[in-house]
Amino acid sequence: MDASLVAQLIRLQALEIGINGTQENKSEQSAEFSLMLAKLIAAKAGVRGNTLPLNPGVNLAEVPFLPSKQARASAAAAAASFRAAVGPVREYEAMVEKSALRHGIDPALCKAVARAESDFNPRVTSRTGAMGLMQLMPGTARDLGVKNPYDPEQNADGGVRYLKSMLERFDGDVNKALAAYNAGPGAVERYGGIPPYEETTRYIQKVIRYQQKYTGV
Repeated sequence: MDASLVAQLIRLQALEIGINGTQENKSEQSAEFSLMLAKLIAAKAGVRGNTLPLNPGVNLAEVPFLPSKQARASAAAAAASFRAAVGPVREYEAMVEKSALRHGIDPALCKAVARAESDFNPRVTSRTGAMGLMQLMPGTARDLGVKNPYDPEQNADGGVRYLKSMLERFDGDVNKALAAYNAGPGAVERYGGIPPYEETTRYIQKVIRYQQKYTGV
């Protein structure tokens, strides 16, 4: 099976299944969606019949195309394997990407900020008190309505919204917005641009470097 197709399907599943839905319906949705993905792979590969032999490197069992409990169980197992392959970091990346698309910001930039801020660790707290995935300060989290800054989905959405507000405040200037995210908008306004802080300069460079990796530049 084409590895690039697997990667796309894993990412799609993380976006569509891993984030949405209640705990009660996630398993059922995941099984249905995984079965649909298996059929899509088969169509792409030109496979016919009742089973799709998957690449041994993916380490998944054959997924039967039978409308039965056994088929659903196999699909659910495939979904679990997909999630295991994705790993928590990819799931957090998917959360950030989904929020970025929802709020109309470059997903690569948002993921780059999350990576630079916490390396996608939703439980980390900085020495200054910044919390979670996108390192929200307590006051910022309150202003954004983030009730639990250590909940990765809430934090991702709050961080994306805050970054968007900085981009709007500084007329779409990415460097100024990143400087404001790191050092605060007041510092950017006081200096009329990027403040002369070594930490902030390094931060901007790091985020831009990560952004380029995410966009494949």
